[in-house]
This record gives sequence, C-alpha cells and structure tokens, in this order.
Amino acid sequence: MEEALIKRILPHSIEAEQSVIGSMILDRDAILVASEILTSDDFYQSQYGIIFDAMVELCNEGKPVDDPRIIIEDGVCKLADHSSLVGSIATMDVLVRTMVQKAGVPLADAIRMASETPARLMGVDDRKGSLQRGKDADIVILDRKLNVRSVWSMGHLVEGTNTLA
Repeated sequence: MEEALIKRILPHSIEAEQSVIGSMILDRDAILVASEILTSDDFYQSQYGIIFDAMVELCNEGKPVDDPRIIIEDGVCKLADHSSLVGSIATMDVLVRTMVQKAGVPLADAIRMASETPARLMGVDDRKGSLQRGKDADIVILDRKLNVRSVWSMGHLVEGTNTLA
C-alpha cells in the first residue's frame, strides 16, 4: 500500500504554479510570502521549482528577480537592445514539430533528439528517454499534426492532459 502512495501523482495545477512564479516576478513581497509557505519540492513542474529557488536566492541577496535587459519577443528571449539571443521559451512539442515540419527531420530522429539524447546527457537514461521495461513510463501521445493529446508520467495519465476522447 505504501509503495502505491509513493507512485501516485498528487493533484496539481500548472496554472497555480505559473501564478506563483508570476506574482513573485511582479511583487518582491510575494517572494517573501511564498518562501514562507512553499519549497521548490512543492512544484509539480520541476522547472518552476528551479525558478522558485533562484528567485528566493536572488531576493535573499537583495538582487532584482527580473532583468530589464532581457525581453521575450516572438517566443524568443533576447537582449532588450536586440543584440543577442538569450534563450527560448519553446516547449518540447513545439521544438519537435518545428524539426519535423520545417527542418524536414524524420519524426523518429526528432523524438530521439527530444528524449533519449537529453536523458543521456543528464545521466538519467537508466530511467528516462525511452520506453523500456523498468523505466519510468513517461509518455507523450501526439496526434498526426504533432500536437500533444495526452501525457503519462510514471505510467499514470496526468490529470487534465487527455484530449483523446
């Protein structure tokens, strides 16, 4: 019974996590309040937990959590003076779709680039990156247009992601 509880996906809300991070960007006091209530482990999306920790650390050091030198324009992070790219906010499904539809990369190769390769580079390929017995069973179902239709994490359907019906 205890093992079943450990593997169970707890209720979560991506929108709530985004709201917490957004409020922390807009109001320094929100960082103080949130850091008294939450830890990075409370976030279902690990990237939000990483952002949360970074913002709390910056706040504790008296540094700003936003950087007016960086802007997001057309889905791309850039320096405000447009002199350089800083990064991307593209999701993995967008990147796979772009590789296949615009760059002509075969779907199997694009999927491998988005799954096996990062798992290997991060040293988690013993449990992530491919569908094999004993691995975590993290699965994304795409339709013919390469849009996400459902997501499975640790072998369980992620609530709110099933659009197959």
